[in-house]
Amino acid sequence: MEEAAVYCQTLFAELAPRIEADRALERELDRYLARRFNVFEYVRTDELGWSRVIADLLDPTQDHGQGTLFLEAMLDAFDQTRDRFARLFTSAGNPIMVRREHGTASGGRIDITIEIPDGDRIFCLAFENKPYAPQSADQVTRYLRFLNSQYGQHFLLVYLPPKGRGPSRQDLSPSDRLLWEKRFVAMPYVGKDSLADWFASCSRRCKASRVRAFLRDVEAYCRKRFGKIKMAGNRETWTVLNFLLENPKYLGTARAVREAWMPLRDEVCRRFLEHLRNTVESRLQQDWPDLGLTVFFRYKGVVRYANDLQIGHHSWDRYDIGPKIRLQSHGKGPLDWFRGVSHGCPKPSEIQASWLKTLNQALRDQGLQLEASSAHWFQFNRGGRFDDWYALVPELHEECESGGGTITEYFTNELLNISRLAIPALDGVCNTSPG
Repeated sequence: MEEAAVYCQTLFAELAPRIEADRALERELDRYLARRFNVFEYVRTDELGWSRVIADLLDPTQDHGQGTLFLEAMLDAFDQTRDRFARLFTSAGNPIMVRREHGTASGGRIDITIEIPDGDRIFCLAFENKPYAPQSADQVTRYLRFLNSQYGQHFLLVYLPPKGRGPSRQDLSPSDRLLWEKRFVAMPYVGKDSLADWFASCSRRCKASRVRAFLRDVEAYCRKRFGKIKMAGNRETWTVLNFLLENPKYLGTARAVREAWMPLRDEVCRRFLEHLRNTVESRLQQDWPDLGLTVFFRYKGVVRYANDLQIGHHSWDRYDIGPKIRLQSHGKGPLDWFRGVSHGCPKPSEIQASWLKTLNQALRDQGLQLEASSAHWFQFNRGGRFDDWYALVPELHEECESGGGTITEYFTNELLNISRLAIPALDGVCNTSPG
């Protein structure tokens, strides 16, 4: 054990100055190149935000000035449409029509539709965009049937999942997938033949430098957000790799460090979540000293949905709904953080549904307007800065030791800003409406 400790100390002593030199170089490069800066870290990137970006790029009349160039790149991405059109054109009398939230006969809304003149017919390229939210049961099949009723065989529905081949068996059965195989295709955000690849293709074809810069940003953010790929190379990693190859006597020590890293990172993340709970609780006590709010946290590492911080009150827990102001990770680990107001009733009874509607309206009346909602959330935001805690372990440890910092303030302010609207809404309804 003593020998291992000595080797470990020596390894770190050898690497520390090299890594510090790398960091200094990275800082100097970023001062002039800002390689990690990306506008999409600051704008709306929920489902509606992504749909707007995609739809506007595909619209020949939009301000990108590239006409049908990006639409042609999209049509080239699929076997079903690659050679369908000899030439795309749009005019006042025969326009290419791009619509978002295209209503269907059953009350659904297809995220994007593009009607393309095709001789004496119209061909429809449609997109169901699902970067985050699960599909409702049988929704894809209903959209395929609707498109078939409107356009006959002259359409293609493109399903946009974060990864993989698309909807589950519940949403599109194997028999339906086979039935519609010439009218349906999946294009994941990342992976083979992906939306990120389309952004890259658009960037290569684009003639305008400003638009190319935008396309490079959206491609990089897409790969980072859905593929967990860093926007810039990690010089430190290469330094460590090369050092170990040149000094193989430290390989055993490096393996031991690696084996210790996973439990270490989870312990640091757990401590930071506890530190965050204490900070949020202290701030809430200042704003609502007599309300008796409870702030609870749990951390279970790589278990999905099992790392969270909840703000609640005993009077809110009516009809087993239990609304909470919440911070919750949705990745396998402390990744992909949702912030908003959740509830515990995804399949409500009639009386529960009525109470959920009352609570939801109260939140809206109070002015809470977050990016999205789902079966478990009245409203939530997701993504943004500091979304991957595993990549921030040194910084999280430093903030635990110092009692705060940038990351602490970021998440504390996010939760407090939601709380200042949600608490009066929830408390007002729950303490005035009959139970």
